[in-house]
Amino acid sequence: WRWHFYAGLIVMPVLMLMALTGGLYLFRTQIDDAVYRPLMFVAARSAAASPDAWAAAALNAVPGKLVQVDVPADPARSARLVVQAADGGARRAVYVDPHDARVLGSTPDSGVMAIIKQIHSLSFAGPIPNLLVEIVAGWAIVMVATGIVLWFPRGQKGGVVTVRGSPSQRLFWRDLHAVTGLFAGAVIVFLAVTGMPWS
Repeated sequence: WRWHFYAGLIVMPVLMLMALTGGLYLFRTQIDDAVYRPLMFVAARSAAASPDAWAAAALNAVPGKLVQVDVPADPARSARLVVQAADGGARRAVYVDPHDARVLGSTPDSGVMAIIKQIHSLSFAGPIPNLLVEIVAGWAIVMVATGIVLWFPRGQKGGVVTVRGSPSQRLFWRDLHAVTGLFAGAVIVFLAVTGMPWS
């Protein structure tokens, strides 16, 4: 019980941060569309400039080497061209109107999502806090393992996959925590195990 309690204290605040920032990352397109709206959308029309004209305009606005071109799937969207600085430095995303090759503006390559990724990995705080993510992943597995030991039926019929009692009773909250924890534990272990090689 103590291992489970302490593992929960260590893990849950960081897991909540990981869940929030990871969830935000799933909505990357929607967030970019909201934050960079003037750069993302153009008036749809039939005229179209060539990709060579897009590249020339982008390189004129941001000198360097063109490394990526994202052709818009919708005529109401801009073309996104990624340019790496001539000295091999930072990349910038240049947004070009695909109809007349007019440059709408530029942002750092990952834009606002780079900040969300840094918060997700705690890399903005340096190497020591970044290791906290690894420690939390390990302790998340300890939390789930000790939770399963506490949940294990040991001959009891209730509180295994069903919740007993009413919200006014302590038994109800114990069973609710144990049963939901059992199913959430499988997801937590999956995320911890797959997150460790990624990080």
